[in-house]
Amino acid sequence: MANIQVKNIPDSLHKRLRIQAEKKNRTMSEIVIEAIERELERREWLGRVSKKSKTDLSDL
Repeated sequence: MANIQVKNIPDSLHKRLRIQAEKKNRTMSEIVIEAIERELERREWLGRVSKKSKTDLSDL
């Protein structure tokens, strides 16, 4: 498995990540990985949706 290092994380964001990890009984790394995966999936979904043809709802 590869590693990644993120520098200069604002203290407020670090605190929020730590709190989430504690609430979910997970490590901060697990919380960060989940967040990255969720964001990538969201962006990929938006990319797919944006390629679909538009639906005209004006006749409804």
